[in-house]
Amino acid sequence: MSAITIVIAAMAVTWRGWAQIIELGVTRPVAGHVFLVPVVAVWLAWVRRKRMLLCRPSGSFPGIVIAAVGAAAYVYGDKRVYPWLFHLGAVLLPAGCLAAIMGRQVLKSYLPAFVVLLGLIPPPIAWAEQLAQPLQVATGSLTCWMYSLLGSTASLNGQHIRIGDASMRLNDVCSGLPMAMSLFLVSYGFVFGVPLRMSVRLVVLLLSPISAIVCSALALLGTFWLYGGMSQEMAGVWLQVGEWIMLLVAFLLLVGAIRGLTWASVPIRRYTLSYDQ
Repeated sequence: MSAITIVIAAMAVTWRGWAQIIELGVTRPVAGHVFLVPVVAVWLAWVRRKRMLLCRPSGSFPGIVIAAVGAAAYVYGDKRVYPWLFHLGAVLLPAGCLAAIMGRQVLKSYLPAFVVLLGLIPPPIAWAEQLAQPLQVATGSLTCWMYSLLGSTASLNGQHIRIGDASMRLNDVCSGLPMAMSLFLVSYGFVFGVPLRMSVRLVVLLLSPISAIVCSALALLGTFWLYGGMSQEMAGVWLQVGEWIMLLVAFLLLVGAIRGLTWASVPIRRYTLSYDQ
């Protein structure tokens, strides 16, 4: 109970940082993934809940260091107007306080859940634009190639994509970075939620940007198909929900791939579970 109280107190001290994180998550699409981070963190903590029985609460020096770094980052980022450092401090201070109270064993056992909290930090606009542009261009190029396979004319000219008689800006129809971040978080939650080998986890995480491009291209393909064959209203609706549907499809494909490899006795797990035998 004391740990929860101290974490709440730490969040209250850094409330301005948390308020900015929530505001940016609502107003900036590129930061929308911050609302997915708590879900992944809770999931990772839940699947590790039985490990708490083996952890004895004790002081943790690494937790104290994390909290101290968080406090320094919060104050320095506020004074020097470094938003990302300001938000980093708001995240690290409560996390460090929790780790300091619960002990080194808890920090080690629940490390993936602690690490994913870094996803709460909204990316700076300049960084987001530099990362989003190549993702959008790759998505547009893949969409044109896929559409050409269907026998339709498709072309990409700078930041504009034209398929048939429809032409749209990539920024308007392709999220790019938000999709990549969301899929990375979903992949992270999955691979650290099951006992996979670390090499398998790294491969899945490294392939997540490619998966995001493919999913975005399929969603964009559906947008133009609806735009040209049905109505702009239907295309607009699909534009809002299409990438989320493809995100769910990507997750289900990932689950299916892991189960298929397990069924084929491919050594992707650190140990064999009883129901896999």
